[in-house]
Amino acid sequence: MLLITSISGYYGQTYQFSKYSVDQGLPQQYVYSLNQDNNGFIWVGTGDGVAKFDGIEFVNYSEIDGLSENFVTCSTQDSNGVIWMGHNKGSISKIVNGEITSVLSDSLVNSKITSLFIDGNNNLWATAQSGYLIRVNSNGEVAKFDLYFDKKNINCIAGIIDSKILVGTSEGLYAWKLDKNNNPVEELVINGLKDINVLTVTPSKSIQHNFWVGTGESGLFQLDYVGNSKFRVRHFNDNELLMESSVKWIEEDRYKNLWVSTYQGLFKIIYNKSKDDLSQAVLYNEQNGLTDYINKTLIDREGNTWIGTYGEGLAMMKDEIFVFYSHGSNEVPNDTRSFYFKDDVSWFGMSTGLLKIAPNDEVKWKFYNSQNGFKDVAVTSILGKGEELFLSTDGEGLIRFNTQKETFKKEA
Repeated sequence: MLLITSISGYYGQTYQFSKYSVDQGLPQQYVYSLNQDNNGFIWVGTGDGVAKFDGIEFVNYSEIDGLSENFVTCSTQDSNGVIWMGHNKGSISKIVNGEITSVLSDSLVNSKITSLFIDGNNNLWATAQSGYLIRVNSNGEVAKFDLYFDKKNINCIAGIIDSKILVGTSEGLYAWKLDKNNNPVEELVINGLKDINVLTVTPSKSIQHNFWVGTGESGLFQLDYVGNSKFRVRHFNDNELLMESSVKWIEEDRYKNLWVSTYQGLFKIIYNKSKDDLSQAVLYNEQNGLTDYINKTLIDREGNTWIGTYGEGLAMMKDEIFVFYSHGSNEVPNDTRSFYFKDDVSWFGMSTGLLKIAPNDEVKWKFYNSQNGFKDVAVTSILGKGEELFLSTDGEGLIRFNTQKETFKKEA
């Protein structure tokens, strides 16, 4: 069972975010899509064009530069690094090596493109809010399918599994069976999500045949395909605040944590490795330096978290191992002498001890000094080998530390 036992912030601190708005060069304060291209640039889709960010300055693009339309509503990226963008009136654009071209005009559906998806055969799938499903194959041939026109809104689309494509609507989540020509021919209602407004569906990066589902009224779900056209649904129902949230987007990072974008802030649901489960949740919102209105997140290749907001522009939070705020002066010193990183655990040699930070463990951080077996000495360098750390100290020589047994031994 998936439990979210609490909502908190590490150490009770106020977090620091780098924030970018129209004053720094964004075309608009409303961000709807985020992608990182093969060259490392961040592409930011807004309600008034798209911006390319190199970490220092923004370069803005609009219809005069090749966009089908200025209002970007969604995006996806294929295995070749091509970025595809959907627009508010129904058109689609793509970005190839920094060059922007129009792929589809708005005359086909005359409705907001709500979601884009690339399948394993490099076909582009798109959903229109009015109820249409669109397919653009690798040769550029376009097909339009009427799934729910004038019946219900389509909000999102997700992966193809066992010849079925997942379609999230204002009245539930459905799996549409595809025939040999890749045309949707049969609707399967997914029980457990029937009559629920499904806003986003994201394939899990770590669990095969699993999807994360965000809804408008009921928070977050997990969807597991068990075979033979059957699905198992789990509800994250142990946290009232998350249950009441409208989930706009879900991002899974390399540590199996979930970043859940809502209009009550950004939830980070932490994967507990020892329990092999999701447990604690951290909430970033206006109270600790962000904003309550989050549309989108992107974890880039360097591990930075980019946050697209509704009305507050773009924010960026660096890897949390570098966030050390609100330590009491008698608790942990603020000066770092050395560091060592392994997997998702970070070790910092301080002026009077050793600091461990493990964001994905139940105990997030621990400081070792004379109170728990170590010494009140400066750790000037750290070398790791297997389960052990070799600590070079100022005044106590070389000390061997077993990270599993938490024992210290001075080397001769």
